[in-house]
Amino acid sequence: MRERWGVPSEVFWFTSDEHYIGSLVVRHEPPEDDLGGHIGYHVVRPWHRRGHATEMLRQATVIARGLGIDRLLLTVEEDNGPSLRVIEKNGGVHDRRNPDGQLRLWIDTASVPSDG
Repeated sequence: MRERWGVPSEVFWFTSDEHYIGSLVVRHEPPEDDLGGHIGYHVVRPWHRRGHATEMLRQATVIARGLGIDRLLLTVEEDNGPSLRVIEKNGGVHDRRNPDGQLRLWIDTASVPSDG
């Protein structure tokens, strides 16, 4: 755990054998500037559209639940359809826009199964 974006955070790398799939950041609290959320993730291009981001976010909810976080805030650009679908598949509920115009969505960590 290290401090990133002004809050305690953890970074996880996802791999398959020797292949790097992507990374996941779990912030123990959202940044105070209302411009980000608890979770950040990305999957590298060769691994897109295989369900990896959905699984990474599901695992993030389990990690967050273990940290005592009941609700996760995620932010996403409105035109990022793939990421919106990932968040919605994990129970994301739309809230409002942040000051940068990004959509804010919340996930209740208790609603996501621990074992995919």
